[in-house]
Amino acid sequence: MANTFGLYVGNSTASIAIFKEERKVEVLANEAGDRVTPTVVTLSHEEKVVGPTSVSFSKAFCTVTNNKKLLDTTLKLEDLEQCIEQSSVPISKENGITYTISETDQKPLLYTPVQVAVLIFKKLYNIGVGACGEKSLSCVICAPHSWNDDTKVILQEAAEEAGWKVLQIINEAPAALLAYHIGFEKVPQEMNVLVYRLGGISCEASVIKVESGFYSILSSFESQTGGQAMVTALRDHLVEEFARKYYLDPTESRKSMWKFRVAAQSMLHTLSTVPMCSRFIESACEGVDFNVSVSVARLNSLLSPLLPVFSQPIHKALEAANLQASDISKIILCGGCLKIPKIRSHVSSFFDCEALCSIPPDEVLACGAAEQAGLVCNLGISLKSSEKIPFLSSPITMKLNNEEIILEKNVIPSFKQLNIQADEEVVNISANQGSLEGKTKLDIDVPSELKVNLKVTSQGEILIEALNKTSKESIKGFIDFHVD
Repeated sequence: MANTFGLYVGNSTASIAIFKEERKVEVLANEAGDRVTPTVVTLSHEEKVVGPTSVSFSKAFCTVTNNKKLLDTTLKLEDLEQCIEQSSVPISKENGITYTISETDQKPLLYTPVQVAVLIFKKLYNIGVGACGEKSLSCVICAPHSWNDDTKVILQEAAEEAGWKVLQIINEAPAALLAYHIGFEKVPQEMNVLVYRLGGISCEASVIKVESGFYSILSSFESQTGGQAMVTALRDHLVEEFARKYYLDPTESRKSMWKFRVAAQSMLHTLSTVPMCSRFIESACEGVDFNVSVSVARLNSLLSPLLPVFSQPIHKALEAANLQASDISKIILCGGCLKIPKIRSHVSSFFDCEALCSIPPDEVLACGAAEQAGLVCNLGISLKSSEKIPFLSSPITMKLNNEEIILEKNVIPSFKQLNIQADEEVVNISANQGSLEGKTKLDIDVPSELKVNLKVTSQGEILIEALNKTSKESIKGFIDFHVD
C-alpha cells in the first residue's frame, strides 16, 4: 500500500501525518524540526513564507493569520467584520474577500483566502514529498462540522492546486476518534464520546455516538473564544507589571504591544511544560528593556476567568444531545491550547471517565485523518470528498417462520447470513423498520435446513436467497420497501 497522508489546517497551526505501509501513523516535522507548523503566511514581492517561527514588527503588516475562517462560504457578516478588525493585513470585502499587502514604493499585492490556503497546503505537500520521496501524494483532510459542501469543495480545490490528490474530506470530531482507534474493537462497543477542541480563536465540543463501529454526531457547539484570549490575558499582565515598575504605558505604542504579545505567546508555550518562565523584552517601551518571570501558579490565576467561557460548549453540546456528563464514556482532547495543565484538568473535571490525551493535542486531528486515509486505500474505496455513503440508519427486525433476526445499523449494501430449519414447504418472511413493513414467502421442495443470505440494497429492497442443504435447490425472493 502506498504512503497516504492526513492533513489538518487550522486557523493557528497545521500538521501532517503519514500512514505507513506497516500500518503506523507518524506526524512529520517541517524543515525546522517542528511537528506543528504555524498557519502564518508572510507575503511580499520578494518571497512567500509559510510558518515563520518569528515575525518582525515591520513584517507584521504583510503577515496573514487566521486565514481558515475566511474560507467559510457561510461566514456571517458580523464575524467577517471582526476578522477585518483583528487582522494586521487590510482586508477588503468588496467583490470577494481580498488581502491587500502594501510595501513602500511597491504596487500593492492582492491575495484571496483561497490563494493563501494553497500556499499552506503547498508547505505541507513539500513536507510530505521530503518524507517519502514521491510527488504523487494522496491525503484525507479534516474540515469543521459546520462547513457546507461548497466550502469543502473550495478546500479540496486549494489542496489539489498545491499538488495533493484528495481522497476524502472528513469532519474534525470523528477524526479524533479515528486517531484513538475508537470503534475498532473486535467486540463492538456502544458508547458516547465527547470531543473537545480548544484552538487559537475558537473552542468546540462535539458529542459522538459510537455504535457497531459507526460514528453519529449527536451535537456540536462552537464558541468564538480560543487560545488567543489566554495570550491576551498574559500579555495584559506583562504590560501591567511593566507599567507598575517603570511608570510607562506601553498601550500607547502598537510596536510595544506587539512585543509584549510575542513574549506572552512564547511564555504560554513554555509554561505548558515547566513551572517557571522568564523572558527578556528588548526596548519594550521608550527604549526601556524588560526582564520578567511568570510562574504556573500566576498563569493559572490569570486563566481562571476564562474557564467558564471555555467550558460553555461542553454544556451546550450535552444539552443539545439530551445527555448528562455521566452518559459520556470517553473524552478526547485536541487543540494545542490543551497542553496547558490547568485547561486540561478543568475540562476533565466535568466527567468521571477516561480523558484521552496520549497523542499531543495539536496532532490528534492529523493522525485521525491519516488513519482514515489508510482505511480508504486499504479497502480500495473511491469516494468524492463530499460523497454521502448509504447508511441503514435504524435496525430492521426480520422473522423467518419463528426465527427472529435483527439487521443492525450498517453501511448499505448490508449483508447477513443464518441457518434455519424449515419443517414445512413454505417459509414466511416479514420485515419491520419502524412504520415500514413488508412480507414475502419462499416455497421449498423438501423441508430441510436452509442456509439463508440476506442483503439490504440502496434501492430499498431486501434480497433473500436460501439454499436447501438437502436438495441443493436455491430459492430467491425479495421484500420491496424503502428502507431508511
